[in-house]
Amino acid sequence: MRHRLFTLAAALSAVLCVGACALWARSYQVGDRLYRSRWRVDGLAASESAHWLLVGRGGLGVAHRWQRVAVRRPRDVDPFKPLAARPESSWLTDRPPADPAGTVDGGGIARRLGFSYVDLPMSASFAATGTTGGYRAWVVPLWSVALAFAVPPAWWLARRRTARRRGQRGLCRRCGYDLRASPGRCPECGAAVSPTAAAGPNEARH
Repeated sequence: MRHRLFTLAAALSAVLCVGACALWARSYQVGDRLYRSRWRVDGLAASESAHWLLVGRGGLGVAHRWQRVAVRRPRDVDPFKPLAARPESSWLTDRPPADPAGTVDGGGIARRLGFSYVDLPMSASFAATGTTGGYRAWVVPLWSVALAFAVPPAWWLARRRTARRRGQRGLCRRCGYDLRASPGRCPECGAAVSPTAAAGPNEARH
């Protein structure tokens, strides 16, 4: 059962690896911005939580902006009620930006490899009006996503190759135990033994 689940996971990971590679190539031609914002009204305050999924120039980014607006009179919160009643979302495509999430934060080896992070507080002009919040963004290169998804299928192929070699040498495909004296089942791990593996490399050729 575990072997079947691992095989299924490896197959799914291989598909995702191909998808990441295709998205990587596309990101140098088209930039994507998926956006969703949700407002909430609580007494004399309105708060927003907005998220972005961003793709561009070989990078995959996620960003989050949060803000809380405090008002003095109940009627001042009325403009936020329509926003709270209907969340806003959009998907925009445009020329790919140099940095999809605006996380340019200097040099360093991580930045040169395409990894970046930014954590910004609310600007002073907004803070003066009683608005608090901030903005955070993370960017990873799509090559690292493709590489991560490539690990399970590569491991699966390596295990298949190892099992094939063990079988050709008369060893258990699962644990490598010598099966030439065990024709029925591997005494080490309990795996079923094929006639070819039990016969060994010399007998199997005759």
